[in-house]
Amino acid sequence: MKNNVLVFDVETIADLTTANRDAIAALAKGREMTAEAYGGLCPPLARVVCLSWFDLMTQKLGAVFDQSLCGDLLPAYVAVESGGETRTVTSCDLQGCEGEADLLRRFGGLVARHLGQPNAQLVTFSGRGFDLPVLIHRSIKHGVTEGRELLMKAM
Repeated sequence: MKNNVLVFDVETIADLTTANRDAIAALAKGREMTAEAYGGLCPPLARVVCLSWFDLMTQKLGAVFDQSLCGDLLPAYVAVESGGETRTVTSCDLQGCEGEADLLRRFGGLVARHLGQPNAQLVTFSGRGFDLPVLIHRSIKHGVTEGRELLMKAM
């Protein structure tokens, strides 16, 4: 039996507003960073713009992204080439979302469906240090409940 693993990654930008820009810039200055760089790496301030995943069991690659940050011409999928001795191309299904809250809802639903299966696991590079705190903070900010409790348990 294949492992029931969902590997995911979060991409963020700083959630800077005119109200918080000066405070974030002051925090960033002490770390010799720009407000944009610091805000994009600090979980409560990091706005989720894309979530991608690979489901080992189904061998499917997918992503949800904040379509409000993109132009009008968006593909429904992209081809991803993997390296090594044998090159393979995998289709990645893309789902445009109407803002960060919609993106978090859709990914939360995916997590809930995945973790509802036997022997399901979540894998991410810096899950406890960044990805999970960002997803939890931003879900709370937007009132998104889908998958949030499951992500908090994974911490």
